[in-house]
Amino acid sequence: MKQLLFLLLLFLTPSLVSAQDEKSTEFLENAKWGELEEMKKLLADGADINAKNSNGDHAGVYAMYHFEDDEGEMIRFLLEEGLNPTILTDENANLMHLAVENEGSEILAELNAKGVDVNAQNEDGDTPLLLAASNREYEAVKLLVSLGANPNLTNDGTSIIKYYDLEDEDLWNDLMTFPFSDEILHTLMIEAVYTLESPEKVRQLLEKDANWDEATDEDGAKLLHLAAELDDSEILQLLLENGVNPNQVNDDGENALWSADAKENATLLINAGTDVNQVIDGESLLSAHIYYGMSDFVYLFIASGADVHFQVDGNSLVKYCKELLKMEERPGPKYANPEDQQAALERWHADIEKSMDYLKQNGVK
Repeated sequence: MKQLLFLLLLFLTPSLVSAQDEKSTEFLENAKWGELEEMKKLLADGADINAKNSNGDHAGVYAMYHFEDDEGEMIRFLLEEGLNPTILTDENANLMHLAVENEGSEILAELNAKGVDVNAQNEDGDTPLLLAASNREYEAVKLLVSLGANPNLTNDGTSIIKYYDLEDEDLWNDLMTFPFSDEILHTLMIEAVYTLESPEKVRQLLEKDANWDEATDEDGAKLLHLAAELDDSEILQLLLENGVNPNQVNDDGENALWSADAKENATLLINAGTDVNQVIDGESLLSAHIYYGMSDFVYLFIASGADVHFQVDGNSLVKYCKELLKMEERPGPKYANPEDQQAALERWHADIEKSMDYLKQNGVK
C-alpha cells in the first residue's frame, strides 16, 4: 500500500497549483525522490519551500514518506529552512497525520513544539491519534496522548478503543492511563462486565470518577442487568458495593431482577434494595417468574416480601397458576420431537404446581 501511494505521488499531476516557477516544480520533483542535496541547491536559487503541486502535495509529504529511510533528515531540514509547520494537504492532513502514516512518530514531539495541531481532523475525520490507533501504533498513541491528544475524539462515533485488544493486559493498562470521558469509560465497563467478564478490570474502572448509573449498552441494558445475567456473582457484587443504583432500569423500565439468571444474583440485588414488587405492563416479577416456570425464584421473591396478593387480569395468583396448568403448550422454544415437547410441558406444569403450593402456604386462594 505504501509503495502504491508513493507511485501515485510520483506520477499524478506534478504541476503547481499557483503556476510556481520551474525551480519550485523541480524542487518538488527532487523531494519526491529524496534528493536532499538537489533540494538545497534549488532553495538557494529561490524555489518556494511551501510550494504545492496540483494534488495539494508539498515537500513535507515526500519528506515524511522518506522518514524511515533518512531518519527524518529531510523533514527536519525543511522545517529549519522555513517549511510552514502547520501546512496542510488538500485532504487536510497536517504533518502529524503524515508522520503517523509513515512511521515517523519520533518527530511528533518536535512537531507539537512547533504548533502543529495534535487534535486536527483530516478530510476523513481522523486525528493523528485515531490514525495511530487504527495502525496499531500503540507507542505512538501513548506519545500523542502525552502531547495533548484528546482520546475522546471520534470519527463518526468510532473511538480509539475499537483498535485495542481489550484482553491484552498491557494494552488494557495503557488505556487505563488515558483521560477518557464517561462515555468511553462506560463502553469499557460494558466490555469488562459482559464480554470479558473480568472482575479485575471492573475494579480498575470503578476507581475512575464516572457516573456508572448512566452506562447503557446498545440494547438498552444497564450494568446491573448485564452483570445479573452472568453465572458468577462477583462482578454484580462489586458494582453494588461501589454504589451502582440497585433500582436502575433498562430502556424497557425493568430493574435488574428481570435479568437475573441465578438465584445468587437475585439475592444480591434484593439484599441491596432492588424492588421485588416492580410491575411492568401489568405483570409483576412474581407473576412473570410463575409463568416462566421459575419456582425457585418465586420462593425467593415471596420470602423477600413480594406481594402474593397481586392479581393477573383480576384473578389471584393461585387461580392464575390453575389457568396455566390448563395450557397445552409451555412458553419458550419448541422441541421437534413430540415426546421431548411433552416432557418439557410436564416439567413446566410441575414447576407451576410448586409455585402454587408456595402461594397457598402464604394464604393465597
